[in-house]
Amino acid sequence: MKRRLCAAFLVLGGMGGIARPCPTAPVTINGDWVIFKWKDAPGVWSRNGPFTYDAATWTSLKVTDVKHDGDRFTVYDGGLLIGATSVPTNDGLRIKAIDAAYADPRWSSGEFFLPPGSHSLTLKTVTVAAGQTHGEGYLRVDTASPPYPSQAIPAPGAIGLSAFGAGLAAWSCRRRLV
Repeated sequence: MKRRLCAAFLVLGGMGGIARPCPTAPVTINGDWVIFKWKDAPGVWSRNGPFTYDAATWTSLKVTDVKHDGDRFTVYDGGLLIGATSVPTNDGLRIKAIDAAYADPRWSSGEFFLPPGSHSLTLKTVTVAAGQTHGEGYLRVDTASPPYPSQAIPAPGAIGLSAFGAGLAAWSCRRRLV
Protein backbone atom coordinates (compact mmCIF):
# COMPACT_ATOMS: atom_id res chain seq x y z
CA MET A 1 0.00 0.00 0.00
CA LYS A 2 2.79 2.39 0.89
CA ARG A 3 4.32 1.88 -2.55
CA ARG A 4 0.99 2.68 -4.21
CA LEU A 5 0.70 5.86 -2.17
CA CYS A 6 4.26 6.81 -3.10
CA ALA A 7 3.58 6.15 -6.78
CA ALA A 8 0.39 8.21 -6.64
CA PHE A 9 2.18 11.12 -4.99
CA LEU A 10 5.02 10.95 -7.49
CA VAL A 11 2.58 10.96 -10.41
CA LEU A 12 0.54 13.79 -8.93
CA GLY A 13 3.70 15.64 -7.95
CA GLY A 14 5.08 15.15 -11.46
CA MET A 15 1.95 16.79 -12.86
CA GLY A 16 2.66 19.77 -10.67
CA GLY A 17 6.34 19.83 -11.55
CA ILE A 18 7.61 18.55 -8.18
CA ALA A 19 7.79 15.17 -6.51
CA ARG A 20 6.17 15.02 -3.08
CA PRO A 21 7.38 12.67 -0.34
CA CYS A 22 5.04 10.01 1.02
CA PRO A 23 3.27 11.49 4.03
CA THR A 24 3.34 9.52 7.27
CA ALA A 25 1.69 10.22 10.57
CA PRO A 26 3.72 9.02 13.57
CA VAL A 27 1.57 7.59 16.35
CA THR A 28 2.49 7.92 20.02
CA ILE A 29 2.07 4.66 21.92
CA ASN A 30 -0.21 5.15 24.96
CA GLY A 31 -1.12 8.57 23.57
CA ASP A 32 -4.41 10.14 22.53
CA TRP A 33 -6.80 9.11 19.79
CA VAL A 34 -5.52 10.07 16.30
CA ILE A 35 -7.96 11.21 13.61
CA PHE A 36 -8.13 9.78 10.09
CA LYS A 37 -10.39 11.08 7.33
CA TRP A 38 -11.69 9.95 3.96
CA LYS A 39 -13.58 11.44 1.05
CA ASP A 40 -15.60 9.98 -1.85
CA ALA A 41 -16.16 6.71 -0.01
CA PRO A 42 -16.74 3.78 0.15
CA GLY A 43 -13.73 1.90 -1.16
CA VAL A 44 -11.13 4.62 -0.54
CA TRP A 45 -8.07 4.83 1.69
CA SER A 46 -7.87 7.33 4.51
CA ARG A 47 -6.45 10.67 3.37
CA ASN A 48 -3.86 10.82 6.15
CA GLY A 49 -1.34 8.17 6.95
CA PRO A 50 0.14 5.70 6.84
CA PHE A 51 0.25 5.82 10.61
CA THR A 52 3.64 4.58 11.79
CA TYR A 53 5.21 3.51 15.06
CA ASP A 54 7.92 1.24 16.46
CA ALA A 55 7.18 -0.90 19.51
CA ALA A 56 9.41 -2.98 21.75
CA THR A 57 6.37 -4.85 23.15
CA TRP A 58 2.99 -6.06 21.96
CA THR A 59 0.49 -3.30 21.19
CA SER A 60 -3.25 -2.97 20.96
CA LEU A 61 -4.58 -0.98 17.99
CA LYS A 62 -8.09 0.37 18.58
CA VAL A 63 -10.10 1.80 15.68
CA THR A 64 -13.53 3.45 15.85
CA ASP A 65 -15.98 5.41 13.77
CA VAL A 66 -17.47 8.67 15.07
CA LYS A 67 -20.15 11.17 14.04
CA HIS A 68 -22.53 9.15 11.81
CA ASP A 69 -22.90 5.44 12.53
CA GLY A 70 -22.51 3.30 9.43
CA ASP A 71 -18.82 3.65 8.52
CA ARG A 72 -16.75 0.47 8.54
CA PHE A 73 -13.04 -0.04 7.84
CA THR A 74 -10.48 -2.62 6.88
CA VAL A 75 -7.13 -2.21 8.62
CA TYR A 76 -3.75 -2.97 7.04
CA ASP A 77 -0.26 -3.16 8.52
CA GLY A 78 2.53 -2.84 5.99
CA GLY A 79 0.03 -3.51 3.20
CA LEU A 80 -1.22 -6.75 4.77
CA LEU A 81 -4.83 -7.01 5.89
CA ILE A 82 -5.04 -7.52 9.66
CA GLY A 83 -8.82 -7.29 10.01
CA ALA A 84 -11.99 -5.25 9.76
CA THR A 85 -13.98 -3.27 12.27
CA SER A 86 -17.39 -4.46 13.44
CA VAL A 87 -20.59 -4.07 11.43
CA PRO A 88 -22.37 -0.83 12.43
CA THR A 89 -26.12 -0.23 12.64
CA ASN A 90 -26.22 2.57 9.99
CA ASP A 91 -29.50 4.00 11.27
CA GLY A 92 -28.68 7.71 11.25
CA LEU A 93 -27.34 8.07 14.79
CA ARG A 94 -24.73 10.74 15.59
CA ILE A 95 -22.05 10.84 18.27
CA LYS A 96 -18.95 12.99 18.73
CA ALA A 97 -17.41 11.43 21.86
CA ILE A 98 -14.67 9.02 20.73
CA ASP A 99 -14.60 6.78 23.81
CA ALA A 100 -18.40 6.55 23.79
CA ALA A 101 -18.43 5.57 20.11
CA TYR A 102 -15.75 2.92 20.71
CA ALA A 103 -17.78 1.43 23.57
CA ASP A 104 -21.14 1.53 21.71
CA PRO A 105 -21.81 -1.51 19.49
CA ARG A 106 -23.87 0.61 17.10
CA TRP A 107 -20.66 2.23 15.84
CA SER A 108 -18.06 0.24 13.99
CA SER A 109 -14.94 -0.45 16.03
CA GLY A 110 -12.23 -3.04 16.46
CA GLU A 111 -9.17 -3.98 18.45
CA PHE A 112 -6.15 -5.63 16.85
CA PHE A 113 -3.08 -6.98 18.67
CA LEU A 114 0.24 -6.35 16.94
CA PRO A 115 3.61 -7.91 17.82
CA PRO A 116 6.73 -5.91 18.67
CA GLY A 117 8.36 -4.21 15.69
CA SER A 118 7.77 -1.45 13.13
CA HIS A 119 4.22 -0.86 11.97
CA SER A 120 2.73 1.13 9.09
CA LEU A 121 -1.05 1.29 9.39
CA THR A 122 -3.49 2.21 6.63
CA LEU A 123 -7.29 2.15 6.68
CA LYS A 124 -9.80 1.69 3.90
CA THR A 125 -13.53 2.39 4.05
CA VAL A 126 -15.73 -0.63 3.40
CA THR A 127 -19.12 0.99 4.00
CA VAL A 128 -20.19 4.52 4.85
CA ALA A 129 -23.09 6.02 6.76
CA ALA A 130 -26.28 6.43 4.74
CA GLY A 131 -26.18 9.62 2.71
CA GLN A 132 -22.51 10.33 3.47
CA THR A 133 -19.48 10.27 1.16
CA HIS A 134 -16.86 11.54 3.60
CA GLY A 135 -16.16 11.26 7.29
CA GLU A 136 -13.67 10.58 10.02
CA GLY A 137 -12.62 7.90 12.44
CA TYR A 138 -10.02 7.56 15.16
CA LEU A 139 -7.30 5.14 16.12
CA ARG A 140 -5.02 4.72 19.11
CA VAL A 141 -2.16 2.41 20.01
CA ASP A 142 -1.52 1.20 23.56
CA THR A 143 0.93 -1.29 25.03
CA ALA A 144 -0.63 -4.70 25.61
CA SER A 145 0.11 -8.20 26.81
CA PRO A 146 0.44 -10.88 24.12
CA PRO A 147 -3.08 -11.97 23.13
CA TYR A 148 -2.17 -15.66 23.46
CA PRO A 149 0.39 -16.08 26.24
CA SER A 150 2.64 -19.04 25.70
CA GLN A 151 1.96 -21.84 28.10
CA ALA A 152 4.78 -24.10 29.18
CA ILE A 153 3.98 -27.80 29.14
CA PRO A 154 4.72 -29.35 32.54
CA ALA A 155 7.68 -31.74 32.28
CA PRO A 156 6.00 -34.79 33.88
CA GLY A 157 3.05 -34.52 31.51
CA ALA A 158 5.30 -34.01 28.49
CA ILE A 159 7.46 -37.00 29.41
CA GLY A 160 4.44 -39.26 29.82
CA LEU A 161 2.91 -38.06 26.55
CA SER A 162 6.21 -38.60 24.72
CA ALA A 163 6.60 -42.12 26.14
CA PHE A 164 3.02 -42.98 25.15
CA GLY A 165 3.60 -41.68 21.60
CA ALA A 166 6.87 -43.61 21.24
CA GLY A 167 5.22 -46.79 22.52
CA LEU A 168 2.30 -46.39 20.13
CA ALA A 169 4.66 -45.87 17.19
CA ALA A 170 6.72 -48.95 18.13
CA TRP A 171 3.58 -51.06 18.53
CA SER A 172 2.23 -50.00 15.10
CA CYS A 173 5.58 -50.81 13.45
CA ARG A 174 5.69 -54.24 15.13
CA ARG A 175 2.26 -55.17 13.78
CA ARG A 176 3.25 -54.31 10.20
CA LEU A 177 6.36 -56.50 10.36
CA VAL A 178 4.44 -59.56 11.50
